[in-house]
Amino acid sequence: MQNKRVLIIGYYAKNLGDDLLFKTLISRYSNCDFDLFCFDYNRNVNHYYSLFRVYNINVLYLNSLKLFFYKIYRKITARTFDCPFCNVDLRSYEAIIYIGGSIFQENGHILEKISECLNQNENIYILGCSFGPYKSKKFLFESQKILAKIKDICFRDRTSYNLFSNNVNSRVSSDVVFNLPKIDVNKNKRSIGLSVIDLKRTNGLIQFSQKYIEHLINIAKEAIKDNYIINLYSFCEGDGDLSVCEYLKHEIIQNSKNADVNIINYSDSIDEFLISFCSNSFVIATRFHAIVLSIVNNIPVYPISYMNKTDNLLLDLNYDGIYLKIQELENLDLDKNIWPLLKQQKSFQNSLANEQFMKLDLILR
Repeated sequence: MQNKRVLIIGYYAKNLGDDLLFKTLISRYSNCDFDLFCFDYNRNVNHYYSLFRVYNINVLYLNSLKLFFYKIYRKITARTFDCPFCNVDLRSYEAIIYIGGSIFQENGHILEKISECLNQNENIYILGCSFGPYKSKKFLFESQKILAKIKDICFRDRTSYNLFSNNVNSRVSSDVVFNLPKIDVNKNKRSIGLSVIDLKRTNGLIQFSQKYIEHLINIAKEAIKDNYIINLYSFCEGDGDLSVCEYLKHEIIQNSKNADVNIINYSDSIDEFLISFCSNSFVIATRFHAIVLSIVNNIPVYPISYMNKTDNLLLDLNYDGIYLKIQELENLDLDKNIWPLLKQQKSFQNSLANEQFMKLDLILR
């Protein structure tokens, strides 16, 4: 019997969090042929072929000349798929899957893309998403109207779901990555992992960048005094994580000459990265999926929230440990040693059922 064809649309930017979503999805349906829509991420084609080489995948991309004309055509017409420079027959797919976290932001173009898909294929499924940030009621109303027409949408937090609860095709479940099995690895009892982001590239948060860096450096210095190894994790080099890691390492070593500081940059191996990450005895996590991975693997974690998606996750989990909102850095006493408090953090258990794939299972399994 011929395999079912599936189109996956997401953020193909070598971001560990999104790649974990793709991995979880693709490995779940080994009987399907997947097309990965990478027109905006041509430079990462080899990465995704390598990452999913054991599965039935085809990476959709354009040569340089076609990509040039495609971008011009798309800018003029606002069309992503119905374009003379690409051959994507939306009608040929059993399912079109949008999978990603913060995909519904007001400054994005996802509603236009979904509307275009609906003109040719109604079998659209959206998994693992949050809604927002948004400001206008118009964007919310348009989203509610368009998303009511697709087959299924499963949000990853209740706050987002509540905005769409009147749509019969809307559901809520914990993040897709909670489906991952626990990583079996020996723990280093004296290592601390730091997952970072570049606040200078994050809208509205540039003013907190220096205090954020200082906060991480202060924690690292105290951990080093306690004989901890510092592991700095770059989840997405393209978003600036690696640059922040390199700056942090330089500053930490300047203050602590004998410090053992390592940078682990996500490149082409999810497994190697996860083994390193999950070997830590404690994690300071700014990346959303660094928090999720810590919870899945029973690692005590200090979440640093830079968007509502993290607050909503912790709210749904009834999280009662210490965590920090970036906006609260203004009132934070950076001279106060919080390391003794952080060492008392306990691992947190996820009590939420995961049904992200419940509807998709009906047609693909």
